[in-house]
Amino acid sequence: MIVRTIEEARAYRAQINNVSAAASDSMAAANIDLFDPWRVGVEITQAMIDAGRARYRYEGAVYKALQPHITQADWTPDAAPSLWARLDVEHAGTLADPIPAALNMEYFEGLYYSDGEAVYYCFRSTEIPVAYLPSQLVGTYFNLV
Repeated sequence: MIVRTIEEARAYRAQINNVSAAASDSMAAANIDLFDPWRVGVEITQAMIDAGRARYRYEGAVYKALQPHITQADWTPDAAPSLWARLDVEHAGTLADPIPAALNMEYFEGLYYSDGEAVYYCFRSTEIPVAYLPSQLVGTYFNLV
């Protein structure tokens, strides 16, 4: 598609937003460039969250909002686990295909996660996204494999 005017560009962006809102979290994580960059001063509403329109690109990943708020400089997606969850491309969570860990992830019992070069087994779910990596939760939630 060749975009010739600002109006055409806006219409094209609206189409991208409609399609990206319908994407699964795994599909969203695999298509980072479809999402607007996170920025300060955006009002995140419950309606946006429910419609899949509260997902933003931040530092090479897609994050989804977990609750309504207005974005603030000190509440970046990587620093506010009560507000944001990092999305990941689907991994099996097995020893052969561990899930890459990141800050602000929820971890689930019975799955394997990679943290750098190491692999960890989660023996207890966190039940909420947490601002820690498996290497920081050894003995509490994880065992080093």
